[in-house]
Amino acid sequence: MSHIEYLYKPTKYRLNADYKEFTGITGYDAETPLIKLTKDGELTVRYGYGFDPSGPTIDTPSAIRGSCEHDAFYELMRLRLIPISELDRINDRLEYVCKEDGMFELRAEMWDFFLDAVGKKSVEDEIEILIAPREYDIDEIDENQLG
Repeated sequence: MSHIEYLYKPTKYRLNADYKEFTGITGYDAETPLIKLTKDGELTVRYGYGFDPSGPTIDTPSAIRGSCEHDAFYELMRLRLIPISELDRINDRLEYVCKEDGMFELRAEMWDFFLDAVGKKSVEDEIEILIAPREYDIDEIDENQLG
């Protein structure tokens, strides 16, 4: 029987075009189908990537670009393509980008402070790959599931 592997990732936004930026996060070659980080620090987030400026915040134009980069970096850390030891630099990068895009300094600093305090937990958990259809043991199947 054929199957698919997939990730559950609820997001608010999807990129409508590729995004490229030199980030200062250097020394790594990491790539997924939608994210690429080169040794010289160029991050490419490809068309269709989903992201969400989550947390106790409101979505403003000054939060969007930083959020996209930040989500991509966190995904690379969860996949173990870059080390979790880069967490503080990545959180600092979010603060920098948000300020560059016009976010109030205090708000950007609060994001950085909050992520430094709780962000490690979210990157320590590996991404769970789901499989469909799930193979069932015949004893697990309820007659109502047969169709």
